[in-house]
Amino acid sequence: MKKLLSTVAIAALLSTSANATDNEIGVTGTVEAGAVVWIGDYQNTALVGGQMVFEGNTVAIGNMALGTTTSQSMPLSVKTNSTSGVKMTISDATNNGKLADGSKTPIDVAYKLDTLGALTLGTAQSIVTGTNDGVSAVDTFTATATVPADQESGDYSTTLAVFIEAN
Repeated sequence: MKKLLSTVAIAALLSTSANATDNEIGVTGTVEAGAVVWIGDYQNTALVGGQMVFEGNTVAIGNMALGTTTSQSMPLSVKTNSTSGVKMTISDATNNGKLADGSKTPIDVAYKLDTLGALTLGTAQSIVTGTNDGVSAVDTFTATATVPADQESGDYSTTLAVFIEAN
């Protein structure tokens, strides 16, 4: 039976993953018997503090601050020891930008999160990895957010929503 990542499995959402290295901040959870999935920042420090929010069956990974630069990349990784792998759907959870301090009304800065490696936003992608150790099997995808030139003076952030289910 296919199961979604449970709320119990990610109760320690803000804690550092047991497998975390190189500034990785992640969570582990069971999606099916014997399958361990890790989601988070892989060898990248862009997600300072590893702010993550869980709502329903969605894990939001953020925030990605753009500052005065026009674009910022955010690597995401999935680790699993399941030989059947997992299925992951990624989408832009904010659909707009907002000031990093959260004190201002959200401003539409037309984030372009169009490509994530082999993944397409909003499309389920089957990920099959695994040496059954839950550590060395890693698939990494990169999302890039872009702020239009006329909005570059602000400090914006965005969030990616990740939906996971077992194959």
